[in-house]
Parts: sequence; C-alpha cells; structure tokens
Amino acid sequence: MSLIAQSRSWSDYPILGPYSLAVTTLTTVAAQVLAADTGRAGVIFHNPGTKHKRNLPAGNTLSGGAGGILIYPQEEFILLQGEQTQFNVNCAWIAVTDDNADASLTILDFTPNTPDAPQ
Repeated sequence: MSLIAQSRSWSDYPILGPYSLAVTTLTTVAAQVLAADTGRAGVIFHNPGTKHKRNLPAGNTLSGGAGGILIYPQEEFILLQGEQTQFNVNCAWIAVTDDNADASLTILDFTPNTPDAPQ
C-alpha cells in the first residue's frame, strides 16, 4: 500500500513573521516584484496607493489597465498555501500599476528564507 504525502500547511513552517517588501518602482509595464521561493507558505499583496494595481504569477501577460488580479486602493490580495489551490504561492510574481503616478505596492512574504533572519 502506498501513501500520498499531504501538502504542508503554512503553520508547519518555522516562520518568524512575514518578510515585508516595499515596491516603489511599478509602472504600466509588467515587472517581477517577487522571486520564486519553494519555502513560501503565503503572500499578501497590499495596495497602499490611490490607483489600481494588478499582479499575476510570472510567465503570464500583464499590462496596466487590463487583466491580472486587480487590487483596489487600500485593499489587499491574500494568498495562503492550502487555501487557494488555483494559484502556486511558490512561483515568482509580476505586477503593474494602472497609473505611473502611483508606483507603490507592499508585499508580505511568508517564508522561512527571510534575508538576515537568525537560523
């Protein structure tokens, strides 16, 4: 009899807390904002600005004003491993802004691979 390994839950990872990234260089042309990370257990994209932001897993086509996962001003898109199975939390992510005047995006990356964290 063979057993299929179950996916690990985000609570199974030794994470001190989310690693925060402040992106201030978004434009209407898609750019990578988060690298792939096999240890990632979740990610939160928060739009602190006044214009719409959009994001998608890397490898997809995205442009300002069309497509992608829309993040309204002062809102967030939350993706936790095991809760939204249609997305891969471990992949790289790209993002755009609908207006170059508002280039901000905050990312909370739930990973045990936090730079400069004690091991």
